[in-house]
Amino acid sequence: MISGKWLISLQCWFLLSVLPVALYGKVVLQKREMGLENFPCSECHDTLSDGAIETPIEGNHEELALKHMKRINQCTVCHSDSNSDQLKLLNGTTISFDQSHLVCIQCHGEKGSDWRRGIHGKQVGSWKDDKIRLLCSDCHNAHDPKFKQFVADPPPVRPGKHH
Repeated sequence: MISGKWLISLQCWFLLSVLPVALYGKVVLQKREMGLENFPCSECHDTLSDGAIETPIEGNHEELALKHMKRINQCTVCHSDSNSDQLKLLNGTTISFDQSHLVCIQCHGEKGSDWRRGIHGKQVGSWKDDKIRLLCSDCHNAHDPKFKQFVADPPPVRPGKHH
C-alpha cells in the first residue's frame, strides 16, 4: 500500500512531467537523412574501412573542405568506416545521420547542453504545439563549421517612428 506522502509525490511528479507536454507540446528532432543531397552514401561507398581518405578529396567530393580542426583530417573520425550510411561516436558506436548532434556534442559539450535546453540553436513551431528542434548541421557545415562573416539585417522600425 502506498502511503499518503508517496501518493502525493507520485501525483506531483506525474503532473510536472506530463503537464508541460500537454500545455506546450513536445519537442522533436529534425530528421536529416532524407534531406541530404548525397544520401544514402552506400550508393557509391561500400565502406570507408581503409581509413586513408584524407582531404583534399579528389573526385565527387573535391568541393568538400575539411576545416573543422587540425586533428580531424580523415573522414572516419566522424563517419563509420564499416557502414557508409552511418556516423560514428568516439567510442566506436555507429549512429544514423538523424542523430548527428551526438557526434557534435562529444567535443562541444557546453554548446550541446545549451542546445538541449533550447538556448543555442533553432527551434520552429509554436509555444502551444509541437516544436521541431534543428540539429547542429542544420545551421553549421559539419566539415567547415565556423560561420562566415555576414552583414546583419537592420533593426525593425518601431511603430509610430518615421525616418
